[in-house]
Amino acid sequence: MRNIVASPQAGELRETAAALDRALVARAALAELPGRFLFALDDGAGDVAALAADAESRGGVLHLAGRPTDLPGTVDALLDAAQAFLDLRGDEWRVHDLPDGADRIAAALGGRTTGPRSVPAPPTPPPVGWFDRPDGSVTLGMGVPLGRLDPRTAQFVAAVDHPITITPWRTVHVHGLDEGVAETVVRVLAPMGLIFDANAPLLRVSACVGDHGCARAHGDSLAHAADIADDIADDERVHVVACERGCGAPSGEHRRVVVTGEPGE
Repeated sequence: MRNIVASPQAGELRETAAALDRALVARAALAELPGRFLFALDDGAGDVAALAADAESRGGVLHLAGRPTDLPGTVDALLDAAQAFLDLRGDEWRVHDLPDGADRIAAALGGRTTGPRSVPAPPTPPPVGWFDRPDGSVTLGMGVPLGRLDPRTAQFVAAVDHPITITPWRTVHVHGLDEGVAETVVRVLAPMGLIFDANAPLLRVSACVGDHGCARAHGDSLAHAADIADDIADDERVHVVACERGCGAPSGEHRRVVVTGEPGE
């Protein structure tokens, strides 16, 4: 299992992410990393930096659980940091769970942390809409309602036949379009439910999986979230859950709504 995220608008990071993935697989010992250990490549925009990855290259500098170091954010440094975490951990899953984890890992790599934890807020609203790129192409950012992309819509997205990025914010980016093709894509996919308006209420509503896939759920949180989306305030963020555990809650300020029916209702 490999968890790697990269700034979705930074096409130059695609090969770096692929190289990181190849190198990670090649280091057999790193197969012991906990399933939640996260690598991130942030081009300096601060978008995926909001995820507070365990080992992150942000603007070319290694960050550990959001703390900057004096080490370079190279592929080798990211993997060395992951190995140092394995060498130091007990049963901790993440660097921030390890006592003085960032300091100790940086020291193990011959460096040091250079500042406090710095984790920006996630993009608000998420990157949705029409983005003109420096090379003259267009990237379309499409919101996926409640993060669920049905098979037929996914087939239509794939049929555009251009590079696709899945983001951590329940959006899909299609890259390298010319203006005419981009306009056609919007005309076809908007009626299928994909969101191109950054102000759409559904972008500010999220939900746990509910009784679609959790034995602890007491109702259909996804359906309830869809029902209430048009009634939330313009500046409100809402997360719907089907039990008191509150799984999947977004970072930042939000209102929690608990579905209280019996499972299956």
